[in-house]
Amino acid sequence: MHLLYEFAPINAGARLTGRAGAYTLGLLAIQADELPQLAIPTTDFGVVRVKRDVLRRSNIGVIGTYRSPVFEANDTNDSNQLLGVDGNFTFYQNVNINAYYARSETTGLSGDNASYRGRFEYGGDLWGFEAEHLVVEENFNPEIGFSRREDIQQSFAALKFNPRPQWNDAIRKFTFEGNIDYINNGDGQLETRLAQFSFGIDLESGDRLFSSYKRNFELLDEEFDITDDVIIPVGEYTFNRYEVGYQFGPQRRVSGWLGVEGGTFFSGERRELFYFGRWELTRQLSLEPRLSLNWVDLREGSFTANVARLRVNYMISPRIFLGALIQYNSADELAATNIRFRWEYQPGSDFFIVYSDGRDTLLLDARGIPRLKTRSLVIKFTRLFRF
Repeated sequence: MHLLYEFAPINAGARLTGRAGAYTLGLLAIQADELPQLAIPTTDFGVVRVKRDVLRRSNIGVIGTYRSPVFEANDTNDSNQLLGVDGNFTFYQNVNINAYYARSETTGLSGDNASYRGRFEYGGDLWGFEAEHLVVEENFNPEIGFSRREDIQQSFAALKFNPRPQWNDAIRKFTFEGNIDYINNGDGQLETRLAQFSFGIDLESGDRLFSSYKRNFELLDEEFDITDDVIIPVGEYTFNRYEVGYQFGPQRRVSGWLGVEGGTFFSGERRELFYFGRWELTRQLSLEPRLSLNWVDLREGSFTANVARLRVNYMISPRIFLGALIQYNSADELAATNIRFRWEYQPGSDFFIVYSDGRDTLLLDARGIPRLKTRSLVIKFTRLFRF
């Protein structure tokens, strides 16, 4: 599967962020140029965010977003606006409650245009509990933002038990956790259900042993192209997954997660071997490798899907940073590179140079190098004004 992206050039933009007493303020205004090949006109974008601290460790806030194409007076104004309010309240040491309500207005869509969520969390040392309920109505449309699913009602609950044994000096604590995530569509039909139980052992060395069992239900109401050659048909699917792994503590020069996962997957099976790590070569230079190898065998076909990523971090000085990210995805046959230079020339003020490119590994140029698909160079300058 090959994905093509088009980036609209920015004609002009401005951003203002800061604090004034108990208030935190953020303003953003951008005009993006047209993309005639995609029939996208020049478009204005705006965001306003205001948050106020309340009580001892809580806050309430509002947000507004605006997107509107720049048309002549006699053209249709296909615009989108959103207004939301949210609150985050922390009580005692372990209780947190947060909620939001948002409503969007989009040309051509009316009614059923709200989204809201409430979440409660108790995070004690021995016991923990979480509960959350989320609603996204059918016509809720945050065009400056992101919504993973449309027209859903999601409920989530989790219970944790973390005893600390006194009879073993090598074990810091045990972790037992069970959770369930339940998602219905707007008609009340079950789309996704994920039940999970996990067990972990935290060692005094900083390492951790973990394992989990997952039972997953997925309803596909349309075909799903999992690869270019393998299509998952419409239907109801239930599969069971098992995972076991080991985490090397962050105090080690070589740390990270190493694990295996396997079990049923849609109409067949999937096995995964993964490693997410950090290697501290010197105080200034570190590497962050990430490797995920997947072998998938389905009735509709078999394939492998591998992702390899390497992030390189080099601190030239406390205020100068150079980083690079190289990633390969076998499913898309795409290799991507991103190199970023950051210089904080004054506290809160930065100068960035960012280079990115994407290459198709199936097509080679005359030098035998994967053919270039996209390339960009961005230079960014920020200046913090205190008043």
